[in-house]
Amino acid sequence: MIRSMSRLLAVVTAALLLAGCNVVTSEKPWFTASAADPHLAPGLWVMLQSSECAFDGAAALDKWPDCAKPFFVRDGEILSPPDSKSGDPPVPPEVFADLGKWKSTVPVLAAGDPMIWQMHPDVVAADGTGHPLPPDEDAISSFPGMAGLAYFYIALRPVARDLDGTLRGVRLWPVFCGPPPPRAKASAAGSIQDMVAQLVTHQPFPGLALGKFGCTAASVTALHGAASLSEGVAAANGMPPVAGHWLRAGLAR
Repeated sequence: MIRSMSRLLAVVTAALLLAGCNVVTSEKPWFTASAADPHLAPGLWVMLQSSECAFDGAAALDKWPDCAKPFFVRDGEILSPPDSKSGDPPVPPEVFADLGKWKSTVPVLAAGDPMIWQMHPDVVAADGTGHPLPPDEDAISSFPGMAGLAYFYIALRPVARDLDGTLRGVRLWPVFCGPPPPRAKASAAGSIQDMVAQLVTHQPFPGLALGKFGCTAASVTALHGAASLSEGVAAANGMPPVAGHWLRAGLAR
């Protein structure tokens, strides 16, 4: 339905719309950055959207298959190459080799089991301008109120780390409101609001309150609880967990 805000956040932007906004959001952040926060190893990472994705990590980034999404970690900043719009020419190969042309976002990674990545829907382009999530204005207008969402959350479970705790392999999934509702007949949906109501859970996780779009958490404890429970319903919500792992310190070998 929409293009991703960036390659890194593809799974979350899809969840926000394709999963009927069945995700936890908040107007204000639950977490603030701290020097004690867990952190990802700096350098080039890949997010594999399928366990069967086959790619050559030594190949030029513009040659990677769609199932492999690159992102770059730098001082807590997450950089991702821009996506080309439908019908536009492909992103030039030289863009993939220049971090100055990549989009940037600065999330907060909060400790816990699982950890929670707090994302803000603004991403900054190389020219310093901000772009709301999602960048497709038609998609925003199709879901009134969507542009007002301020923060959303991704659960993160470490699968590989250094002795000092630096993360080098992770498993990611969105923090959902609950399991998806029973499937409704396509003809039953009238307005956009009716369609969203059919896609948002009927059984929110403990401590969550449903709203017009998605849900909110009553506390950090409830948010962490939802993050843990979301792993088991991620696939049913159309967004199964994805794997991310560190490749190397720089863009090229």
